[in-house]
Formats: sequence, C-alpha cells, structure tokens
Amino acid sequence: MMTSPTASQSQVSTSSATHCMPNICMPTYVRSDVSDAARVSSSLCCDVIRVGGYHIANIYKPPTEHWNNTNLPPVLPDPPVLIGDFNSHHSDWGYQEADLNGESLQEWALNSDYLLLHDAKQRGMFHSARWQREYSPDLCWISATVVRSQPASSVVLGDFPHRQH
Repeated sequence: MMTSPTASQSQVSTSSATHCMPNICMPTYVRSDVSDAARVSSSLCCDVIRVGGYHIANIYKPPTEHWNNTNLPPVLPDPPVLIGDFNSHHSDWGYQEADLNGESLQEWALNSDYLLLHDAKQRGMFHSARWQREYSPDLCWISATVVRSQPASSVVLGDFPHRQH
C-alpha cells in the first residue's frame, strides 16, 4: 500500500480510495491483487480503508490546517496503521523543536496508545533546500497493543518520482 498527496485527480491511476480537496488529491494505492480492500470513512484530513483485518488511515494535513479536537486522526480498531503527511514538527521525529501541531499530535498519540514507527538513524524523507537538512514529515503510527504481540518497523526507501517527500 502507498499513500501520497498528488497535484490533481487527473494524476490518480488505480487506487482503492481517492479523496480530493481543492488542488490536492489523496489517493490510497492498493496492489491490484489485493481483493479485500474496502473504504471505511473519509474526512478532511483522513481516509480510512480496511485491508484484511487492518484499518489503515491515509493522513494528509495541509500545512495551513492546524490539529485540534475536531480534526485529529481517528482512533481505529486494532490493528490500526495511520500513515501519511502530518505536516507537524516534533523532536521525536527528527525536528530540532516542536511546533503546536507536533505537540498536539504527540499528545493525541500518547492518549490513544499509539507508537511512532521512526528510526532517527535512517535518512529523512524530505530534504529542505532552505534549512539544508533532511526531515521526516511522513509518519507511521501503530497501536502499542499490537506492537507488543507483533513487532513492526519502518524503512525509508528510495525516492518516489515527482513526490515532494
């Protein structure tokens, strides 16, 4: 599965779910040989699909939006995977300091019993020309309950063409 905000709906090919906002589409790509993918819900910043027994949330928070009590990611049934571009800064995922969005997201994760899959030793997903360093605005959260019984990890792969990060 892959999630990625794209510039327009015309660039979206095969996908299980596509959510569009002005100038942005959030496709959730699922391999064609996966037959049990189904859309569960959709909101401004989040699309949820179910694949097998997993609930998978594709998150994209536009930089101009702010996390608050009405638009934080949902708490999903176990086993959940919440993945995407959270546009939030926090030292837990490689930023030198947190912003208000990062603080809100970190508090949400603690209260929801979610763990961040992040390895600070891996390269970042986005290179800032302005700050001349790499960052990881794309995050993956999973249930702490699931991790205790089923180990999980993340790996930063090579660059995806025509993607900002």
